[in-house]
Amino acid sequence: MNFVDEMMMLGKPIYTNVSYFEQIDYILHASEEDLIIIFSYTGAYFDYPGLRSDLKKLKKPHIVFISSTCDQYPDFINQVIDFHSDGSLVGHPYTLMLVGSYISQVYAKG
Repeated sequence: MNFVDEMMMLGKPIYTNVSYFEQIDYILHASEEDLIIIFSYTGAYFDYPGLRSDLKKLKKPHIVFISSTCDQYPDFINQVIDFHSDGSLVGHPYTLMLVGSYISQVYAKG
């Protein structure tokens, strides 16, 4: 939500869903013109049972996956931005806030 607020202040509105199931529904129905940015601290965003089979046929939207380093990412992800994480739950929100702030700063520079 911090990333959404920062981008809004820069004049770039972002649509977001808080509910995980609404997020997945949006991804499944996204078009080729959509850019989807997914923040996943653990990298397990797509690891729920049955979900990967639905998403295997997905090839339309451009998906950027921001996550702590993991061994394997789904092949429908177009770009991965990874960062080192110690897996600490205490640092979890701050790490993702830092990454989102960095992206918005780069966007602001144009």
